[in-house]
Amino acid sequence: MIGFEMISTKVWGGESLGERDRLGWRKVLRSLPYIPQWVRNLSNTWFVAGHLRQIYTAIFHLPQGSQTDLLEESDKIIASLNFLRYLLLRDPKDVDATGIWSVLEQTDKGYLSELITGLELSRIHYKQRADDLLDEKKRAKKAKDAETLSVSVGGQEIGKMPFEQQMQVLTSAQFTFDLMQSLLGRVNEIISAEARG
Repeated sequence: MIGFEMISTKVWGGESLGERDRLGWRKVLRSLPYIPQWVRNLSNTWFVAGHLRQIYTAIFHLPQGSQTDLLEESDKIIASLNFLRYLLLRDPKDVDATGIWSVLEQTDKGYLSELITGLELSRIHYKQRADDLLDEKKRAKKAKDAETLSVSVGGQEIGKMPFEQQMQVLTSAQFTFDLMQSLLGRVNEIISAEARG
């Protein structure tokens, strides 16, 4: 019990276990079956608020802000949005054992707003590139020339490939942006529901 007291004092900003208990904190933790045992005991401080806050800055970060190539960073972005969604669903705001709710405003103003702007810019860029590709196809005088157009994505030229394959690459990029937008919408729904409730 001494270890629990020290950890809870450290994690909850100096409040003693008795002060937290009056708020029913321990009772809440024990009653929630989906809270893992390590959170209930608070014996593993690496996965509790203080240390996780340091990790959040690395996870919820776009290297060049809204100008980041989202297609190149798509795996990281999708994983970070899924992680954020999981934390928001599993760690109630009144418990906030992971500290996600205490850094949410900063994450929302930084990472999430940059991501929204980046998605808008990327969608416009890839739509314009698809339109340009269709125009090039129409202007091509010979079928052979039309088959060997090149596409530049993220500043790098994707070698000579058939028109259909180039359109498939651009369409796939749009689907990736749709997935990111969907996850972002789900995260915002959770945040809105918590703000209302």
